[in-house]
Amino acid sequence: MQRVPPPRGKAEGPSRALIFDSHYDQYRGVVAFVRVVDGDFRRGEVIRLFANGRESEVEEVGFFGPDTQKIDELKAGEVGYIITGIKDVADLRVGDTLTDAARPTAEPLPGYREAVSMVFCGMFPIDGEDYPDLKDALEKLKLNDASLHYEPETSKALGFGFRCGFLGLLHMEIIRERLEREFGLGLLMTTPSVLYQVVMTDGTKVPISNPTDFPDGSRILEVLEPYITANILVPQEFVGSGGVGQREAGYVRRDGVSLHRSRSLGLRSAAGRDRSELLRSAQDQNARLRQLRLRVGGLSPG
Repeated sequence: MQRVPPPRGKAEGPSRALIFDSHYDQYRGVVAFVRVVDGDFRRGEVIRLFANGRESEVEEVGFFGPDTQKIDELKAGEVGYIITGIKDVADLRVGDTLTDAARPTAEPLPGYREAVSMVFCGMFPIDGEDYPDLKDALEKLKLNDASLHYEPETSKALGFGFRCGFLGLLHMEIIRERLEREFGLGLLMTTPSVLYQVVMTDGTKVPISNPTDFPDGSRILEVLEPYITANILVPQEFVGSGGVGQREAGYVRRDGVSLHRSRSLGLRSAAGRDRSELLRSAQDQNARLRQLRLRVGGLSPG
């Protein structure tokens, strides 16, 4: 007690709880894992999600021990679960604040940021008849992964599919593996891309995640793309000038630029990567995928 003080919270203040995880139960809806910061939460009371204002009645509260154990209430400083009855896991976002609908808090807990897709790609079934199965599989994955975004997409070369947004390349690979292993789907995926911001001549900014959606070049003033600088730590013997032999051996090229940089995230100009270049890349990728689909189907690419 002296070395590790107990959690501090206002037991009599408006109820606040931090959602740090959640999962979907097909019989009871979304189960939220929370840490109660202020107040308490009991079965039967109506709670409110601070981010979207969604309200629901608490069906059950409890804690982990390690199995779930139902109790009457969760108090300030305790960690447990709340069965909300909400059917959409996207409504309970990690980092959001739960509060009492009858006496809501004025300020949410700090640190919440909505998940934003950073990597986009097209996802198409190898067999066009599997499109309904792919749609059902994505809907099921969405129940347990609110950060997955998808919308229907049509390609002249690949047919019907979905344009999907992921948190990163690792997230994309995990979703692909689950679709192939758990649902038995054969997939074709286009080259991953990022979300561009196209600055129009009238000053408006248009977000573009697919090169085929780029507006006419005469209306584009500038194209911005996200970038990140990070610290890269490598042994000194692997830092070289970037010669041919060193590139083949996997050396890190110095180029006279300091390797010590702070982490940052922002937008830079995509100068030189105009609409025609981006469209050409997308068309080449679609042609390669079309040839792959024909070979898989036992047909000649010609």
